[in-house]
Amino acid sequence: MFLKFLFLIIFFLLNNTLAFASMKINILEVINKILILDIYGKRNTLTKYQKLKNGDYLKSENLPALLILNNRTKICLSSNSSLKIKHLTKNEFNFELMKGSFYFSIPKTTIDVHNIYYLSYNIKNVNSDFIIKNKLNLEIINYNQIVNVQFKNNSLINILPFSYNTLSKKGTLILSDKIENIKIFEKDFLDECISKHQTYKSINNFKDLQYRCIPNNRQLVCGNYSK
Repeated sequence: MFLKFLFLIIFFLLNNTLAFASMKINILEVINKILILDIYGKRNTLTKYQKLKNGDYLKSENLPALLILNNRTKICLSSNSSLKIKHLTKNEFNFELMKGSFYFSIPKTTIDVHNIYYLSYNIKNVNSDFIIKNKLNLEIINYNQIVNVQFKNNSLINILPFSYNTLSKKGTLILSDKIENIKIFEKDFLDECISKHQTYKSINNFKDLQYRCIPNNRQLVCGNYSK
């Protein structure tokens, strides 16, 4: 009886482990060419209805590209950009940015958790639209929700709505400033990346926001706060 019970426990654990290990993301749409390299060294071009899995490496070429996941999340890659599928579970998607610029659009209705990794930064539980650039420093252009960024195990850095931010490779917020014309920062991406139905009422009208600096993790964080 004990051996039978032990066998059932082992069978249950193996089943769950295999299920999580084989977790995949379905692709609803792909625009322009995205190359994919899996952990087994197999190369191909990403296509509609294909499945992404742990360890897949994605790369755009000379044109910006767009992929839409089964939960309607949009990931736009500027030309010559690359990212890796870091880890997938049932409702959690983890992406590691390797090179280039990316536009993420997360549907408000999704229950899925999206985490973005770059160097020692972790952008936790993304639930908004934002642009992130992998350059000399980390650049984040945020839209209409607060985004939480963590460097290693340090305290969270709050990236404010409608702000342009530069973070160093050592975990320091170098600059946080308001965005008056976000279209300047969208020019590297396809028109299909930007939802035609989105309205950002505060982008060109900051009367409800006040630019000021507040303490955060022993340093001043400057940006636009509600009055």
